[in-house]
Amino acid sequence: MEHAILERLEKHFGEGPVPAQDVRDLLRKLKVAESSIDCALQPFEAAGACGLTCKGLVSWIFDSPAGKLDNHGEILAEDLGTRPGSEPATARARKIRAELNMTADRFEDYTHLLAKFSRSCEIASTELRGITLEQLCVVESFVTQHADEWEWFDVRSKQPVDPALANLYHVNSWLIMPATNAEDCAWVELVAKGNQRPQWFCSHWWGEPVRDFIRCVSQHKEVRCFNLGSARADSEESVWAYWVCAYANRQHSLEAELSSDPKSSSFFKALQLVEGMLIILDTNATPFTRLWCAFEAYTALSGRKDGHQHLLLDIATKDPGLETAALLTDGLTAAEQQLESALQRQSGPTRGPPPQGGMGANLAKRLQLYRQRAFTLEVLSRGLQPKLHEAQASKEEDRRRILNSIVQKDSLDAEPDCQHVNYDVVNTSLGGIFARAGLEQALLKGQVKELCFHKALHADASCSELKLDLTHMSPNDVHLADLGLCIPCALRRLQLDLSGCENLTANGVAALALGFPASMHHLKVDFRSCTNLTDEEMAVIGSRWPPKLQDLQLSFLYCNNIGDCGLAALGAGLPHSLRQLKLDLTSTGIGDAGVASLAAGLPSKLQWLDLEFRYCKIGDRGLAALAAGLPQHLEHFQLSVRNCLSLGDAGSVALSVALPTSLLFLQLNFANLSCGLSDCTLSALAAGLPHSVRELHVSFNGASRLSGVGMAALAAGLNKAKFLDKLQLDFGFCLQLTDDGLAALGAALPTQITELKLDFACTKFSDAGIAALGAGLPSGLQRLSMNMEFCRDMSMRQNDEMFSDPSLFRGWATKWHELNAAVPPADSAIGSEEWPVAAEPAIAAAATEPRLENVKAGHETALPASEPLDRSLQLVEPIVPLPAVPCLCLALRCCHRVLRELKLGWKSEAIEDSHLDVLSSALPSTLLGLELKFQACECIGDDGLAALGARFPGELQYVRLHFRQCKRVGDAGVRRLVAGLPCRLRYLELHLYSCKSLTNAGLAGLAAGLSSLEMLQELLLSWSFSEKISDDGLAALAAALPPSLLHLDLGMQKCGIGDTGLSTLARRLPKELQHLRLSCFPLPTLGDTGVQALAEGLPPQLRELSLDFSDCPQIGDAGLIALGANLPAKLEALDLRLFNNTKIGVHGLAALAEGLSDLEMQGLRLVLRFCSNLCDAGLAALGEGLPRQLRILDLDCTCCERIGDAGLAGLAAGLPEALQHLQLTCSGCERVTIEETSSLFTDATEFRAWAMEYSQQGRAE
Repeated sequence: MEHAILERLEKHFGEGPVPAQDVRDLLRKLKVAESSIDCALQPFEAAGACGLTCKGLVSWIFDSPAGKLDNHGEILAEDLGTRPGSEPATARARKIRAELNMTADRFEDYTHLLAKFSRSCEIASTELRGITLEQLCVVESFVTQHADEWEWFDVRSKQPVDPALANLYHVNSWLIMPATNAEDCAWVELVAKGNQRPQWFCSHWWGEPVRDFIRCVSQHKEVRCFNLGSARADSEESVWAYWVCAYANRQHSLEAELSSDPKSSSFFKALQLVEGMLIILDTNATPFTRLWCAFEAYTALSGRKDGHQHLLLDIATKDPGLETAALLTDGLTAAEQQLESALQRQSGPTRGPPPQGGMGANLAKRLQLYRQRAFTLEVLSRGLQPKLHEAQASKEEDRRRILNSIVQKDSLDAEPDCQHVNYDVVNTSLGGIFARAGLEQALLKGQVKELCFHKALHADASCSELKLDLTHMSPNDVHLADLGLCIPCALRRLQLDLSGCENLTANGVAALALGFPASMHHLKVDFRSCTNLTDEEMAVIGSRWPPKLQDLQLSFLYCNNIGDCGLAALGAGLPHSLRQLKLDLTSTGIGDAGVASLAAGLPSKLQWLDLEFRYCKIGDRGLAALAAGLPQHLEHFQLSVRNCLSLGDAGSVALSVALPTSLLFLQLNFANLSCGLSDCTLSALAAGLPHSVRELHVSFNGASRLSGVGMAALAAGLNKAKFLDKLQLDFGFCLQLTDDGLAALGAALPTQITELKLDFACTKFSDAGIAALGAGLPSGLQRLSMNMEFCRDMSMRQNDEMFSDPSLFRGWATKWHELNAAVPPADSAIGSEEWPVAAEPAIAAAATEPRLENVKAGHETALPASEPLDRSLQLVEPIVPLPAVPCLCLALRCCHRVLRELKLGWKSEAIEDSHLDVLSSALPSTLLGLELKFQACECIGDDGLAALGARFPGELQYVRLHFRQCKRVGDAGVRRLVAGLPCRLRYLELHLYSCKSLTNAGLAGLAAGLSSLEMLQELLLSWSFSEKISDDGLAALAAALPPSLLHLDLGMQKCGIGDTGLSTLARRLPKELQHLRLSCFPLPTLGDTGVQALAEGLPPQLRELSLDFSDCPQIGDAGLIALGANLPAKLEALDLRLFNNTKIGVHGLAALAEGLSDLEMQGLRLVLRFCSNLCDAGLAALGEGLPRQLRILDLDCTCCERIGDAGLAGLAAGLPEALQHLQLTCSGCERVTIEETSSLFTDATEFRAWAMEYSQQGRAE
């Protein structure tokens, strides 16, 4: 007994000195009297700090002469590790030792090993025992180091445990249970320092390898915490923890941790604290078959109502043999949300169609899509049709209690029902939740039907709202058809963003509309910039309205192929149940007939109507027809006919007098109608303004015919609106408005107004008018905003503070009136007389309803057979904003297993070498193609290139790098960049355009790297405008050209290269080269010698040759003669540019033509602009030598002054019969009489006919 007590104490306190206070606390827990404690500790305390040891304490207990502690030994042994209701620690230890099949000595040694996990804190609330990733790694480290050493085995099967496959059952038996036995605590209490509130709840299967579990958690933390380190460091709860049952519960006292009611257990309590649930799936998706996992998921996630998520749902999985996990996140991560906000602030309000790619096309959402592509949907699909009542549980009592809890039985321990309606509800709800988590990936990969996502989503009757933004994936008709199958059967609210999706047609729209359930009440679809949509698609949509629809919002902004027929079809079938309607048809082809048809179809009980008809062809007839069709119970009406230039007073007056008296909100935008509106419209609006209106917004911006008379009439009408609270008027650029109108407005402003916004930009109001307005401001006005930009007749600054502060404005007005004569009151006639319209305008009857040709109401078109979607992964972002770099790198790391091609670009960004370093470290090892373009990124330098070169993925076969105008890029960076290229590379494109620091040494370093690329087939290099590069640099490069090259493209404009460099290159050209392109303009020292050497060195296998010698003044006929004499026999295409080469004449062109005549060439392009020595004879000689098989001829003779009709006729006479494409340019050739725009220059047949007629006229003359 003494030995056992001593062992326990030494384990607790160690073998050294024991703090006296700790012993006092321990003896008090044993209920030892204070006098006895003082007596016992006196001699030890007298001996000093080293006098008290565990051995001395035990001796005192058992040697006490009074015998007061004879039975305290058993109490002490039990108290150190026993909780009320649990068995003694010694008894538990015996069971553990037996289960692990250890001898007493070996178990004692193993216990001693575990002693390093001593209890560091007590966390009373189970739900606060979250565990961090670092603490999980302690578990993995122990397993890795000691599982083999201590011969771990599965206590059930008795089979040895592979440390890499050790699961939580193994860890619980071999680590958690023995390590927590002495203290009867949770594992978290051994490794934490205090409460650790969890952010995420982990639902998983204990049988999954712990190593895989930790990889999933690690990936989840990296994604969710990415770029948030500094923000979390400042928060009170900076620990990022997960609630994991095995580590949070006290495994020796589970009855105290768990309740008979599953909804009162520690699991349920933890779910109340977390942000979301992380479901971790093994390859067989076992958690979907485990009852506890399914119940946790349903309990946590079924509380989502009306789109407001109580808990987020993330799903992680790890494929065997791969180090990192794949993750699906519920929405954007915090970092991606920050990126989205930053880009919105950076881009400001959008104008015009949404751009394809970049900021306006939802970059953050696309990065999320890239990041999640590595997730294997086959794993997730196993949970789409769960059977909760058939799921397994480790304990039968747990199964009974969970199932009875679901069906809400009073007796949780009763035998559960085999079937119940609640089981079906839970099953379909879970299937729908899991399907929605992977829906976007399933649509993208074309696996919706293959993996039954559509069945799970459609069957989920608990889903009442679905919101999808598919702009980032550019969906087509197949995607839309699949989505139509996925719409839940009881859906009430659907919101889809399809803006900019140019691949949609009637087939896809029809298939989507077929999926609309009868239960739908709210529908919002954004078709902005879907430029392929036509009237046919509108007809399909108009024929499929759900019968109970109450709220409809559609945007067809910039869909310019939609016209009157489409709008008529859309409005014809609007359901009578509709209460709210919003249509945006800006910049479409609709006109009066379409608006009339829509008005005729408006439901009579409509209460909310918002119509955007900006930049349409609507005129007075259309607006009058709309006025006649306005529902009389309308409460909210918005109409914009901005820039509808056919509108005038007739339409606006008709609308004004027909406004429903029930209106509470009215917004009319008549801006930019130029001279179409006059004071008649303002007077009509004043007369027709409903007295019930509470908020009024009117814009007459740019209406140059409006005067003070009209403004005064409007002001009088405003005074009749007794409930008006908010007023916004825009009279910007109304140049005829005068102070008397402004004075009338100030005098008539309703006293109850609290918000006033006025735009008088570029008007002629003076201080007098503004003072009159200020004097009339209502006393209750709380918010004021006035735009007085470009009002040059006033003395105040346009941004004066008083224009946004009512009290300052009133004060200024009062002071002005004190210093100046009062502004003359408005003419009494203004506002008192009837509005100045002789009679109600005669409005012609609305146009008849247009016919819709070839489109029937029930028209259905079969979708094309679903082709397998391309699953090879590309990540393409032509312009990456600097704030997106961190999230981009995260996306790269997450989809590293599947990404094959990466294309990124930066333009004029402040991207630095450090960014390139981070980006390089994130490059996936699976990449086959890499394209990075940096234009005018002046902070990129050699260190950035070196970092990239050090991290090229080894499987790369295609590399395209552009460093245009990156002034800090120099020799060292280029050398280290190319040195890191993988030896298997087949294609290399490197642009160093205008890199001013580059010299011959850089080109030599580049050459050194090329020499190791033995499989390289295509090489494109450009160092144009790098003026420090000369013949020596080109010679070094030429010497290193790989013999495997088939395609060579060198751009060396405006550098120091001359005849010597080109001659050296010619001698070193690979013999198997098939394509050669050289851009050598302007090189003033390059002459005929270099061209002759190049011609003699052309490889015999050459198929395509492109030479640009523009502005090389030393090149003349000799070079062209040599080229003609040495053209390779297999040449199929020649592109020769000799812009402004004045030394080239008849002899050179004739020699070139002679060389062409023997070839089987199919394409020829000659640019001879400003070659002033060329004449008709040269052109005729060229015609005689054109190859007979030539199919394409492009000849540019711009400003060749000596060329005339005779030369063109000679050329035409030699045109080959096989010629299919002709392009002649003779601008500035004064001797040519043919018009520049004539079809003769593009039609070979007409050109020959003209030449024949020209020759006949010449003979006749």
